[in-house]
Amino acid sequence: MHCVACNKTFLNENVFHHHKKGRRHIKAVNTLVQQGATSLQDKKKGDSQAPRSEFTHGQIAKLKQIALSETWVLKMCNLLNEVIQNTKN
Repeated sequence: MHCVACNKTFLNENVFHHHKKGRRHIKAVNTLVQQGATSLQDKKKGDSQAPRSEFTHGQIAKLKQIALSETWVLKMCNLLNEVIQNTKN
């Protein structure tokens, strides 16, 4: 998951959602609005002073795939945990 307003990539969905509630993210979004950005696409086009990600595009793609896999593993663990608990009773 990538926050365009802050130009940050997150590997975990929970961290991303908490980030969006944070003071710095809200400030970055408000700054975009004040600068007249009508969409996040405007931010992508011309903000050469935006902080750069420390990852290359290839690394980001790989990290996104890993994060997706981790999410599925956690979901499966939760589902299987319920089955295990139900079979114990």
